[in-house]
Amino acid sequence: MSAVVKASRKVSAPLLLTAVFLALTLPVIAVQRGGTGAALDQEVYHLPTIEAFAAELPSPDLEEANVAMGPLFHLTLAPVARFVSDERPVLLAFALVFSLGAVLAAYFVVVRLVESRLALALVLPLACSHYVVQSAGWLNTDNMALLFAVVVLAGCLGLAGDRAWPWLVGVAALLCVWTRQSYAWLVGVILLTGAFAFTAGGEPTARRTALAATPPVVGLIALVVVWGGLAPPRFKGDVEPSPEVFAFTLALFGLFAVPYLIAANQSIAKMLVAVVRDRGSAVAAALGAATALAPVPSKAIEEGFTGGALWLTVNKAPLIAGVSPLLVLLAAWGALVALRWYRLHRDAGRLREGVLILTALFGVALAHAAKIHVLHKYFEPLVLVLLALLAALALADDWPERSERSRRVAFAALGALVAIQLLGVSLEVYGEMSQSPPIDQAYGDLKDGAR
Repeated sequence: MSAVVKASRKVSAPLLLTAVFLALTLPVIAVQRGGTGAALDQEVYHLPTIEAFAAELPSPDLEEANVAMGPLFHLTLAPVARFVSDERPVLLAFALVFSLGAVLAAYFVVVRLVESRLALALVLPLACSHYVVQSAGWLNTDNMALLFAVVVLAGCLGLAGDRAWPWLVGVAALLCVWTRQSYAWLVGVILLTGAFAFTAGGEPTARRTALAATPPVVGLIALVVVWGGLAPPRFKGDVEPSPEVFAFTLALFGLFAVPYLIAANQSIAKMLVAVVRDRGSAVAAALGAATALAPVPSKAIEEGFTGGALWLTVNKAPLIAGVSPLLVLLAAWGALVALRWYRLHRDAGRLREGVLILTALFGVALAHAAKIHVLHKYFEPLVLVLLALLAALALADDWPERSERSRRVAFAALGALVAIQLLGVSLEVYGEMSQSPPIDQAYGDLKDGAR
């Protein structure tokens, strides 16, 4: 392949990714109708909070904020609302920078490992996720937090340049925690990165790790002091144990992993057969299944604080002694998938990278196990980022030697996932919008109640 063709692909891939993402999100911004959870959150929580902070500048009241998460998103847009315009299209245009930034950040991390076409294919499912599109089309904090999380993960994996650790990692982790405090699990990934560096004889490990971990820890402590807890006072009831979150995380991870495993040239059939032939696989499947055996449903399940296609399917499936066999099977499969990725990277000499990424997955589940809202949208975007990283690391070694047929299979598998994601956007975003009134008329009663 000529250098000119390679160069053109390096330029065209991120441009195509940008074009696809904007084509999906700009119509949502332009039309601004209700019908989705993101639209409701914008009108009832985020937009009123931005307006309140704007009116209170330069000293907004963080303690009485009408949102359950960190205030950075609202603090960032408050000056825009105060000094530029408080109209939705203007605020959404500013917020779109973070959403597009999250998608492009994921791409530029992945493209450090694989060629541009493959990086595009690995990241497109994220760009086409209807949860990412919703968070870009309405004022929501999810994509801003995702952007900072991608930067932290890239720094910990050594994919953001030598200077990223510890300064960029520490600042990005602080910003992430102040956007959504549920990302406090990033501190664990940072500390684990330092532990790996210590065992490898890195220097000066303790000081550099402390420099990276201190900002998010201090930031989280500051929020706890201001709020008197892990959430603003009016949302204290949101802190409830939800043990099912571990099974849900594994199930979602396992389902989305299938096309990425196929792209990485892994046999799904062999993984299933290994349950009866390999002790490690059997133990992993058993442990995964055990996470779905919560004897007493949490408040999140009993009162319906769940959301998304997977929860909808699980909740409609039959129960046996109060347990969902479907969730048990899916959680067992998710644990098998996690083991396969671990072994794949361990055997290829990438134990550190594999463990860090899988630790991030566990951290996501652990952070949300203390929340009453076990919503699909809190998991899918980050799961897609982690899978793109796992697959890119695996493909970095053997992709140049892969046959043309094998490459076509990989692109077909990832393309199928993109098609499913686009169907989700069509149904869950555009479909819901088409049946809803304009945004100004959609949530009047709820907004009055929130005040």
